[in-house]
Amino acid sequence: MAITLAEARKYGIKLPPEIEAEIEAEQKKKKSKYNNTKPVIDGIKFDSKLEANEYCRLKLRKMAGDILDFERQVPFTLQASFLFGKRQIRPVKLIVDFLVTELDGSLTIREAKGVRTQAYRIKKKMFLKQYPGIKFVEVTE
Repeated sequence: MAITLAEARKYGIKLPPEIEAEIEAEQKKKKSKYNNTKPVIDGIKFDSKLEANEYCRLKLRKMAGDILDFERQVPFTLQASFLFGKRQIRPVKLIVDFLVTELDGSLTIREAKGVRTQAYRIKKKMFLKQYPGIKFVEVTE
């Protein structure tokens, strides 16, 4: 079991400076919010393994001729910015993982989701209302 610097100091444990530095460096390493790794494929850093896997699937589908094309990280404005008194309120946007152009020219959104946050669920509802002609698919594990 690892000891933290706070615990060592609390109990009066004197650690060598090199060990203290090593513990500090380990504690400063930033952990991901949802404990995921960020893989890199084709020089692109993805937010999750699930998103990276979906990218690979879409590349294969494009090579096989199942889809025309796809784009990554496409922003959709759900509510435009506006003035509220003297304050400029920023727009509400949903940045989708993948926008796929099907063979018939129709569009499909593919969202790789491991965790559906409350903000995401609200933005999804706004998206479905504002863009009814675009198919929305959530890709889960």
